[in-house]
Amino acid sequence: MNAFVSTTRSEPKQLRARMKRLALIDAAAAEFGERGYEHTTAKSIATRANVASGSFYQYFSNKDEVLRVVAERRFAQISDQLSVPQVDSPEELGSIDLRALFREALAYVYAFHASDRELHEVLEQRRCVDPALNALMHDREASLLAKVRRFVGLYGLPDPDAVAFCLHAMAEGLVHRHVFHPNSIDRDALLNHGAEMLAAYFERLIDSGEPR
Repeated sequence: MNAFVSTTRSEPKQLRARMKRLALIDAAAAEFGERGYEHTTAKSIATRANVASGSFYQYFSNKDEVLRVVAERRFAQISDQLSVPQVDSPEELGSIDLRALFREALAYVYAFHASDRELHEVLEQRRCVDPALNALMHDREASLLAKVRRFVGLYGLPDPDAVAFCLHAMAEGLVHRHVFHPNSIDRDALLNHGAEMLAAYFERLIDSGEPR
């Protein structure tokens, strides 16, 4: 996993200061999403958060720093929602409703991206020119992939890293393609078929007795 070293200031201890910082983060996410990177400023963020402009610099050095915090929070939110089933023995794998599991995960990831399309695009654009943001996003993406790897590990496959990479890429690809590119495919149809296709691979393993 990439060893990202955060340069963001630590969170303040006093409740009032924490609430003000959180208001600035919320405002920054909304500003970047609605106005884009170029038109978002420390002043516009502070105004939206209903705090004095100078207060912004008590918590962040510039808008790039707060954008990294926004990215960090987004990854934390999605990681918290994606859990790996707990099983005590290989025999319990058959009791997992894989289609429901994948459907729920895809639905959450879809809604997550659809609700902040513009912000997602800002982050993808800025990571190309901000090495610190790119390192953070790469590290958090690696953490999500590691969670997929733990799920794949339940099935005792001989090449779990490759399977995890393919699984993650397929799920991410179908969500991104539908959210960010115009198409006529129904959302529910996409999620249902996507879940079926992802689950079919593991159901085949269970039926054939291949998991170790």
